[in-house]
Amino acid sequence: MNSRWMRVARVVFVVAAAVGAWWGLRGRTAEVGDALSQVPAGRLALALVAVVVGLGATLLVWRALLGWLGHRLTLSEAARIFFPGQLGKYIPGSVWSIGAQAASAARRGVPARDVAATGLLFLGVHVASAGLAAGLLGLVRPPVDGPARWVWVLGAVLGLAAMSVPVLRLVGSRLAGHRPEVPIGQWWSMLGAMTTAWASYSMATGLLLPDPGWRAVATAALAFAMAYAVGVVVVIAPAGVGAREATFVAVTAPTIGVGAATATALLTRVVHTVADVAWAAVATRMGKRAPERVSG
Repeated sequence: MNSRWMRVARVVFVVAAAVGAWWGLRGRTAEVGDALSQVPAGRLALALVAVVVGLGATLLVWRALLGWLGHRLTLSEAARIFFPGQLGKYIPGSVWSIGAQAASAARRGVPARDVAATGLLFLGVHVASAGLAAGLLGLVRPPVDGPARWVWVLGAVLGLAAMSVPVLRLVGSRLAGHRPEVPIGQWWSMLGAMTTAWASYSMATGLLLPDPGWRAVATAALAFAMAYAVGVVVVIAPAGVGAREATFVAVTAPTIGVGAATATALLTRVVHTVADVAWAAVATRMGKRAPERVSG
């Protein structure tokens, strides 16, 4: 009976995530079609590949964070927990992804509190690294009518400090109830994985611009980092829908125009949604082929 209810819960979860993803683009089919017509198919395909790579890098971050709390999973095991659970971000609220991941990890003997702590640390690392990325990009190529230089310096410094080893240990111990181990070499690996993720997302955003140029690409990359952070903070919106796009358009419109900014924001939403679903499908398929390991 318990197994039957778990299967029902998974179906409900997937349906709710699909409805949430649809809701994020409802009524905008014509706009998405117009935006698609402005970008060559080759660039769209490359953008999708870049996002897939970026999401793959975030799996390494999540797995490392869980490992620091004492739970070592193979890449296959981590993927089967992480990617299907990530569809929960398309459901309004901030707990669905973490709840789905906790339920899946429990079958491998991982305590729910540690999974929740990992999920919250994962979100924190994303927001902090977004601040770092935006700060560095703002220093290199500030947007038109952007804030003063010191604002970008502050964003970069605070972002790096927020995901430093002492902060991760302190926050992790408060969330999980025990002190995580954060080897400095693995911390650098995590930072490298987040760098790969933001570089991939930036590349994808640049490829989705109707008329990519150096200033436009740099501004779009900065805007995406800022928009991503805003989307995470606005937990009521599924996957930050609305808040993310509004932030992106506000930052990029002075440089590329409102029309191009809106089109790029919509295409970015579509590409990230497709990549999320693709990874979840692949991970689910892996789960059907591989037996689950239940730890002690």
